[in-house]
Amino acid sequence: MRDKTIYNWTKIMTKTKSIAIIIAILLFGLKINAQEYLNVFSYGIENSSNAKNYRSEKQINLPFFDDFSNDDVVPDASKWMNNSVFVNSGFPSYPINHNAATFDVLDATGKVYSHASSSPFVADSLISNKIKFDNLTPDDSLYFSFYYQPQGKGDAPEASDSLVLMFGYVIDTFRIEYDTVLVEEMLGYMQVDTIFIGDILYHDMNSSCNPDMYTLSENQYTIADSLKKVAIPCDTVFYSEMVWNHIWSSPGMTLDSFLIDNDGYDFQHVMIPVVDKNYFEKGMVVLFYNYASITTAMYPNDRSNVDNWNIDFVYLDKNRSYNDVSYPLVSLSEMPSTFLRRYNTMPYRQYKSNPTAAMASKFPVNIVNANSEELIVRYSCNVENIASGWTYDYAGDLLNVYPYSTSGMYRDSLRFKNFLFDMDDKLDTASYLVTHIISVEDESSVKGDTLYGIQSFNNYYSYDDGTPERGYGVVPDESYFATQFSVSVPDTLCGVQLLFNRTHNDANYDFFDIIVWNDNNGRPGNEYYRLKNQRPIWDDEEIYKFAYYPFDEVLKVNGTIYVGIMQHSRESINIGFDTSKDNSQYNFYETGGGWSNSAMQGSLMIRPVLGSDYVIEEENDTQKNRLGLYPIPSKNEVNISELPANACEEIMIFDMTGRTVKRFQYDVRLDVSDLSNGLYMIRVITDEGKSYTEKFLISK
Repeated sequence: MRDKTIYNWTKIMTKTKSIAIIIAILLFGLKINAQEYLNVFSYGIENSSNAKNYRSEKQINLPFFDDFSNDDVVPDASKWMNNSVFVNSGFPSYPINHNAATFDVLDATGKVYSHASSSPFVADSLISNKIKFDNLTPDDSLYFSFYYQPQGKGDAPEASDSLVLMFGYVIDTFRIEYDTVLVEEMLGYMQVDTIFIGDILYHDMNSSCNPDMYTLSENQYTIADSLKKVAIPCDTVFYSEMVWNHIWSSPGMTLDSFLIDNDGYDFQHVMIPVVDKNYFEKGMVVLFYNYASITTAMYPNDRSNVDNWNIDFVYLDKNRSYNDVSYPLVSLSEMPSTFLRRYNTMPYRQYKSNPTAAMASKFPVNIVNANSEELIVRYSCNVENIASGWTYDYAGDLLNVYPYSTSGMYRDSLRFKNFLFDMDDKLDTASYLVTHIISVEDESSVKGDTLYGIQSFNNYYSYDDGTPERGYGVVPDESYFATQFSVSVPDTLCGVQLLFNRTHNDANYDFFDIIVWNDNNGRPGNEYYRLKNQRPIWDDEEIYKFAYYPFDEVLKVNGTIYVGIMQHSRESINIGFDTSKDNSQYNFYETGGGWSNSAMQGSLMIRPVLGSDYVIEEENDTQKNRLGLYPIPSKNEVNISELPANACEEIMIFDMTGRTVKRFQYDVRLDVSDLSNGLYMIRVITDEGKSYTEKFLISK
């Protein structure tokens, strides 16, 4: 009874403190005298503010479902207590929908965990809020299910590594952590010789604690006649202990082996009955975590992220059966790729010089029919110039899609006939909001899917999509690697953006040179610029952040050029490597025997900056601000003046990668204080179905 009383008090009176599982990882890397090779890399995201809810008192009701389709890189806080996994579409290979939760071995800032070991150790974790089973019994046929995949586009976990699922419940004992504060005997309390457990006291206003009342919890204190103050718990934290039951686990394996074992399916479905009476009496908590093991290789620069797992479609509900593997929805497995043939992004000036040659003839669409029956699915698309309002509508294709449970992923290549982006000769940049829609013909009970992306034309070239699933390097020292770019019309090259992966203790903080070469029959030729003695630059607060390296002179460029790096060290520099699209034909390396075409399928995260220096360009003054946004640039708040509040059905804010970073409803004053500096798009959908999109800048 005592413990229960304490627990009830602390739900009201105390602050919650965070618990974090601290882990680390190193990368296995095989060294040969001269070669190129891949490191592996990802980001584990743990938002510090949400992490404080680790001992959360949040409770959720059935059904419990998460397909990780939220527009954030961290799990939904209404469902999960912690944020150590990475919600993304880059690492899973053909996920059930466009996102999954990736378990990796890097901390919230992308750093390698500090306590890594060559023996298996606990890495990322995902723990749910307490799930209530009100008035239910084991006879109500509760089943817990999820899909999982080892490796994905990242690194394969070894056989000694594993993904683990546990169920837990609260037991009636409690732990306590506290500092102390001196409380006046006579302050807010009657004069007594003894302070008892459960007594309420008020602390001295001059103390370091907040001016709140505190309840004595563990010990009673007797005050001597000569003592006028007593130390009691301050900022006390009570949290219940858990009993954890091991439910399921899978040993590590490569994706290729997994596909063979799983009959070619990209994800495997797991179905588990829930029968333990303790869960029904006390509620249930779900815990996923992975074991990882670091490399013992002698080269510290190789010690980056390994042992990736992906999970999706986590579902718990009553009245299910073992064969319940269908869901009333269809979804896009991944964001359809860029409409450009070669690049993910290219300078607007270069695109306008030959737009037909720049456009892809087709693009892939991967669809999952999670329903139990074949469906006729329509794909359609809308493209909107964010600045001018120009639009292009693709009416769509009708596709017969079989259930995922029987046929797996539906994959197709679609074509836009005679489609080109509009061109404005007065502008140097352009951004287009691309809306991908799939809907089910004549089946209102089955939910469709909509994804938003941004096609940008800025002042740089990129092959990558911004997510480094691996890391790249060459050996030995003074080796080179480079990426080919085609400059269609004469331009200027003023610098380069690079993204480097974090390694254990930042071991790859080594010197390198940035070099530009001309072309020699499809290989790097003569060197005509070198920026010497550079080092990797990281940002501890922002993930996927490219570092900009400005040149000390502006280069005139035309035709085919190569931009790359010479490593000073004999170890890999561990630059980001995007595996989502094979651009190996444009990547080259040289280790002493001449230039060779890369054998690694992916894109080096090297982005040459053309035109002017790399700055975020503000909206052209001649363009009308249709939403009446102010102030521009914004700091902590942006306001909409041209639309009344009750006209806004939905408001979304996108970053320049197309990721939705904020959502609002029925408001014209938008809090953007949690967003970092940069260029964003705001899209307002009215209750009449009209859409308005504007660009705005945040500068603090």
